[in-house]
Amino acid sequence: MYFVSRQHYYYQDEYFVEIAYPSIDYSSPDMLICKYSGEGESYTDPREAVQVAIKIRDQWKEDLKGEDKDREISISYGSFKGIEGEESTDKELIAWADKAYESLEKCALCGDILEKNGIYINEDSEFTEGKFCSENHAEQAYLNSSDICLICEKDFTRKDMNYDEDLRGNICDSCLKEKEEKGES
Repeated sequence: MYFVSRQHYYYQDEYFVEIAYPSIDYSSPDMLICKYSGEGESYTDPREAVQVAIKIRDQWKEDLKGEDKDREISISYGSFKGIEGEESTDKELIAWADKAYESLEKCALCGDILEKNGIYINEDSEFTEGKFCSENHAEQAYLNSSDICLICEKDFTRKDMNYDEDLRGNICDSCLKEKEEKGES
């Protein structure tokens, strides 16, 4: 999670919009009260957090008046734990967010970012290491994957197969039909 907040760094006497990760617990202690949309919120996608931070910085800059009017407002990112961040350019922020996004675990079916407490696996996961954002996606991926018919040994998608209690495994429709015609089921 990426937590976005406005900060007044006391020791540097500077204004910052901060993107703290992995949670609010890693933000600096100089947080200001929430004033702008998206501020004080957590995001699973670092690219979204950067866009919100840029928007907050721009709105905040427009609202500065008096002696603060020419004050610089910067954006920083990282795990701060009581320390103050350093300024990053918009280009650096976007590059960091893209790299961070690529490194995040994503659902093997839809590609959405996986949240730590929302990871589901299916019976194939021990072979494919597939992780999914929902139980429904785990089941869909399992049914869309293939298995070998225990009788004819051909490959079929699981949704086109039938579980056979006697064989304790999947068989295809044509083998099931043959088995039923022979009266073996």
